[in-house]
Amino acid sequence: MADILPIKNSDGFREALPVIISPSGEIELTKRLNEKVLAFSSYQAPEKVQGAYAIIGHSNVFDAVAATWPGPNSSADDLKRLLANYVKRRNQIAHEGDREATGSVRPMQPSYANNCTAFIENLVTRLNRIVYGV
Repeated sequence: MADILPIKNSDGFREALPVIISPSGEIELTKRLNEKVLAFSSYQAPEKVQGAYAIIGHSNVFDAVAATWPGPNSSADDLKRLLANYVKRRNQIAHEGDREATGSVRPMQPSYANNCTAFIENLVTRLNRIVYGV
């Protein structure tokens, strides 16, 4: 909340006052949350995803997702670890040109890419189901 409406001095109070006295305070607060926090955050790492869902009232979203994910290696920690590994690989591709320190190309099997796609699609589907019921 302090990121959205920082009231540390009179200037902060003056900036927050329109939201406080607005008859549509929730709408104003939501707009500010989007403009000052959500629009600038990256939602790739598990802790960032969990933090974003906590803002909207789902503090243990990975626990809820794990409860709907069948099979082995489907605990909340397993899902976070898988996501973190896929994000790490994505960062290697995006920021290192997918090359080792020696300059050689990092190999990627089609099955790895397919597994990554399936995992992300399943994660997003379950997140939507938990939050929106769809």
